[in-house]
Amino acid sequence: MSQNGEPKIRGAVVGAGHMGQYHILALAEIWNVELVGVVDVDFDRAQRVAAPYGARAFRDHRELAGLIDFATVAVPTEQHFAVARDLIESGVHVLVEKPMTSTLEEAKKKASLARFHKITNGICRGLDVAKEVEIVDGLALGDTLLLERGRDLIGFAVVHTPGVSEAPTGALYVKYLAIDPVHKRVEHLEQFVAAVEDFGHDLGVQRVIVPVYLRYWLAYSTLVRCGYQTDFTMVRMQKGKQEDYEDPTHLVLDDWR
Repeated sequence: MSQNGEPKIRGAVVGAGHMGQYHILALAEIWNVELVGVVDVDFDRAQRVAAPYGARAFRDHRELAGLIDFATVAVPTEQHFAVARDLIESGVHVLVEKPMTSTLEEAKKKASLARFHKITNGICRGLDVAKEVEIVDGLALGDTLLLERGRDLIGFAVVHTPGVSEAPTGALYVKYLAIDPVHKRVEHLEQFVAAVEDFGHDLGVQRVIVPVYLRYWLAYSTLVRCGYQTDFTMVRMQKGKQEDYEDPTHLVLDDWR
């Protein structure tokens, strides 16, 4: 408890190097802050630095989830974004040493990938399409389209274009499309599918191919209403308890299952 009876704010420092130790000293002197932990991949160093302040030592910043209210991130620059993202996703406020990332373009890409991960994780825990997005971009297999409303990302789609990708000649192939469960409205899927069709039209292709997992019944029925017809059917059968993440009302199109 703090001097006025209020509970102390629980904090930690990730990175016990030169800058990290400055942050640890500063936090230890703030009367309403409890220094809960010090994190460093060099666990011996974390223990040495934490001991004088009565704090715990940790090897991995992800161990802090549920134990702290905020963290100061003082790891090497190239790790800033990944560490901060993990902490933010676990509900922790963060203070990050400058710069957040090493280049502006890297910052934009990583910010987008973090937004995509938030959507996919809300649909299927642990699902991350970052590698697919980077492969499509790096090998020029297609593009990643966004559906935005103001500052909100409503959804995104990884689309293959004809050439060396999975898209056949004269067609677009939607590798993955998802609407954020927070913004789950059929009209958003309808608008996004129309935008994908417009993207194809601009490229001069006359056909759009979209995979759909039939358990996502709302997405399937929306495609039918938009004029899509079954081209190829693959059946997967199961027996037993349904996975709790497979919500039939999620608006997602994918061929990864």
